[in-house]
Order: sequence, then structure tokens, then C-alpha cells
Amino acid sequence: MSARGTQGVSGLVAWLALASPVDAQSIDDAPILQVLRVRDEERALNAEGLWRRAGERWELVLRSPFRAFCAAAAPSGEVYLGGGTPAESGLLAHFDAAGRLVAQAELAQDTIYAVALDDRTRRLVVACADGRVLLLDPETLALRRELARHGAAARRLAFAPQGTLLASAGLDGQVLLLDLESAAPPRAIGDHLAGVEALAFSLDGTRLASGARDGRIRIHALDGRSLRLSPPAGSAITALAWTDAHTLRCGTLRGALLELREGEEPFRVLRATAPSPTRTLTAQ
Repeated sequence: MSARGTQGVSGLVAWLALASPVDAQSIDDAPILQVLRVRDEERALNAEGLWRRAGERWELVLRSPFRAFCAAAAPSGEVYLGGGTPAESGLLAHFDAAGRLVAQAELAQDTIYAVALDDRTRRLVVACADGRVLLLDPETLALRRELARHGAAARRLAFAPQGTLLASAGLDGQVLLLDLESAAPPRAIGDHLAGVEALAFSLDGTRLASGARDGRIRIHALDGRSLRLSPPAGSAITALAWTDAHTLRCGTLRGALLELREGEEPFRVLRATAPSPTRTLTAQ
């Protein structure tokens, strides 16, 4: 079985995380955790680092100095890898556009699950297994301040398109919204009955979708109002992406690709199942 992206409708690609060992000799030997764009080229992340497609093959172009769980990239080509060892260390590494290690920091005593970088403001944020959401210096990785703390592992981060609002989600079921232009404490804008594994702001930044392990999706207004609660999807929601103002694509732990449209109650099933989870939805 090979690592791959499956083309969806409206140019969305659903990336499958193929279950396999962490000790990787090729991209197929560890699951794809995330797909991101680095200088307009797609890179696939697994525990070993970042991979690039070269014809029919994949080649490792940036090896992580630790077990990688997440990544973010700047328009300049700089890359941040987060991860570590569960129950032991939470690590973040900063690489320049040439792939040279600029800085590395141990930020926690447990894994870093998510890293987010806003292109315009250069705000760098990580989500930690101990529940903390941390704002860091993008060059040195020094801690600037703790932004929020979840009651369980912080799992996902998302910047609004304007770059001043940040959403975080955790296994406590909470979705927190932070105004990074003020010193105001985070606002809980909604909670799920299960851990939250996916976040996505609408394209205009006026709504936030969150998906949980119980298969339900909530759509929130930024003032905290709940706009919609979906029926269960039949499996944990693992990826979300808006394709337009009225359409939300959803990936699940069972590999399904679903569509939730405004004014329509049931999910549209674009792919019923796959051999492995859909971890990332990327526009193409």
C-alpha cells in the first residue's frame, strides 16, 4: 500500500494516513500525519520528517531530529517541526529555507501536537499534550507567554484569515478563541462531548468549524453562538476544510470523505471508507 492523496471534488485532496511502523525507511513506513505547502510545493509529514514527491517516488527532504507530530511553514520556506517523546519531552525545531537547523527547544515534558504560524504577523503558536497553548518567538523559539490551558491535551490550532484570532481545541472537548491583539483571556465558544481533533475557520473568518471524536461537527459564530450541530458521521472527525462560504469538507478516522452543506442536514458521502484515516484536507 502506498502513501497517496486522493483527488476530491472542487480541487480538494484528501490525504490518507497509512498505518505502518514509525521506524521508516520510506514514506510508506510511517503514517502521513499532515500535508503542507513549502514554497508552493506539497510536503507530506510523517514521524521521520518532511517528504517530497519525486516522480513516482517520495524522498525525505527534511529529517526531524525527534519524532515529528506536526509542522508549519512560512512563505520564505522556513519550516517548524513539533513533536517529541510521549510522557517525556515536547520539542520544536526551526529550519531555514535551505533545511539547516536554526533553533531547537524543549517546551514541555510531553508531546507537542500542533504548531501554527501566521504568515503576516509572524506569530508562532504550539499546542502541547499537557494542555498548554504557547506563543513563541519565531526565530529563537523562546517562550513569550502562555495563551491558554486546556483541561486535557491541546490537539489543534487554527488562525483566522485576518491573523488576529486563534482557535485552539483539546481532548477536554473545549474550543477556545483568543484575541491576540488584546490581553483578554481566552473565550470558550463551544464544547463537545468528546475530544476535538479538527478545526477550520470559514474563508471569510466569520465562523469556526470544529470536529470531535464522537463524529459530530459544530459550527460556531465568533461571538460564541452555536450555529449548527451535525448528526454523527459514524467515525471520529479528523480533518476539516471549507471549500466555499456554504460547504465544509470532512475527513474521518475510517477514511471517509464527507460534505456538509448549508441548509442540508445529512452529510453528502463523497467517499464512504478507505483503508486508513483521512488526516489532512488540502486545496489544490
